[in-house]
Amino acid sequence: MQLTFELPLRANRSEVWAAMSTVGGVNRELAPFVRMTDPTHGAPSSAEPWRLGAAVSWQLVVGVIPVDRDRV
Repeated sequence: MQLTFELPLRANRSEVWAAMSTVGGVNRELAPFVRMTDPTHGAPSSAEPWRLGAAVSWQLVVGVIPVDRDRV
């Protein structure tokens, strides 16, 4: 069995990807259950700060309890 859902958006794919490929976009999608800190200060995932691999992003349950960290 396969289910397919479609939802028309008022934006094209590149606009949606630009909004969701940032830590802020991820945080809007996961709120209020999980929040990520943003060591890149809003840079998109294709930007230079993400390629350096030196910054650390924390995943926080309900926005305050640290449960994981990733080097970005």
